[in-house]
Amino acid sequence: MEKTYAERFLESPENMRLYQQERAISEITGLIWKALKDDDLTQVALAERLGKTKGFVCQLLEEGANKTIRTVADVFAVLGQELHFEIRPIKTDRPNAAPLTKRDAAHAEPSNGTSSKRRAFRKKK
Repeated sequence: MEKTYAERFLESPENMRLYQQERAISEITGLIWKALKDDDLTQVALAERLGKTKGFVCQLLEEGANKTIRTVADVFAVLGQELHFEIRPIKTDRPNAAPLTKRDAAHAEPSNGTSSKRRAFRKKK
């Protein structure tokens, strides 16, 4: 079976890392929009609860906008929601494809900002 363009693209650890970043940002943005819709809140109401400007909230809700964990936690706190994270092996849509291994994942992580604990973990391998 021939690989799709997306499968070939994601074979690169760097491309997989970038894809996972964008997927995570998109997922968080979707969760914020859902929480606003579920509570029938406007962006202005969220801004007021956060003590921020409407412009700040508009930027936060842009699909590609990078969001810090602290900012996301603040958003869900003022919305009365808890945010939980879950991890699982990366899989492709191909039924027989192996998940990304720990070794692959270690190489896919960015070198900047990596904690000494993670660097030490990588060195043990």
